[in-house]
Amino acid sequence: MGRRLLSRRMLVLHLAVLVIAPTCVRLGFWQLDRLEQRRAFNALVRSRAAAAAAPVARLVPAGAEV
Repeated sequence: MGRRLLSRRMLVLHLAVLVIAPTCVRLGFWQLDRLEQRRAFNALVRSRAAAAAAPVARLVPAGAEV
C-alpha cells in the first residue's frame, strides 16, 4: 500500500490536490469580496434612485443646446 501511494500517478494526483484546494479557497474569498462590492453598489443605486430629482436648469448651463 505504501508503494502505491508513492507511485508517479498518485504523486501527480497529490500535487494537483495541493494546487487546486488553495485555489478554490482563494476563489471563495474573492466571491465574498465581490458580494460586498455588489451590495455597496446596489445601496448606492438605491440611494440615488430615492433622491429627489434635480431641475434640468441647474444641471445644464445656460445657453447650452439640449
